[in-house]
Amino acid sequence: MPEQTSQTQPDEKVQDWYVSPSSFDIERYLNKRIHGQLEYFNGKSSSEKTKYFNYQWTLIICSSLTPILVSVSESSILGSRDGLVHNLVYIITLATSFIVSVLAAALKTFKYQENWTTTRAVCEMINREKFLYEACVGDYADKKRRDALFVERIEGLLAREQNQWLGTANANSTKDGVKDEDGDGDIDENDVKLAKKTKSIELPEDKEEK
Repeated sequence: MPEQTSQTQPDEKVQDWYVSPSSFDIERYLNKRIHGQLEYFNGKSSSEKTKYFNYQWTLIICSSLTPILVSVSESSILGSRDGLVHNLVYIITLATSFIVSVLAAALKTFKYQENWTTTRAVCEMINREKFLYEACVGDYADKKRRDALFVERIEGLLAREQNQWLGTANANSTKDGVKDEDGDGDIDENDVKLAKKTKSIELPEDKEEK
């Protein structure tokens, strides 16, 4: 779950196509709501995919280069250890190590791969329902209730996706009763230590109050 944002669009977009149940226009719903959601999920999926591949390939390259640079800097291939080349190799090694650490943390925290696959799956499900509806096949063969069924399924799909996102966001904020104390977007040993320190500070105060 890459920054975490709600995958459904704001309520203002909904108001653009929805008027009232009595004057509901399915064509307006298709043109505004469906096309808007498809455009949003397509864009989000492409963006998350690009970030994931760019970060992942950079991580792979830097991870591969770092041990090679370390070996070169410690060998006698470059001559004197006090030379400018040795210093340059040392600086590059530090830089690649730093990049590896940052990218690994970013991929774990912002969950670009998970966001990419999730948004792509939602987009494909919307497209599938849209194609079945337009072809009047399957559950949409009954023309009397196909409009209502189509809207029900699409809105249910979007609601499930939003609930899943909210559940992921809540799960990331707490784990086994421990909150993200250091604000790095993940629950780790450092958060557990900070939580224990906070409790140890609060306990004496509670006793004094009693």
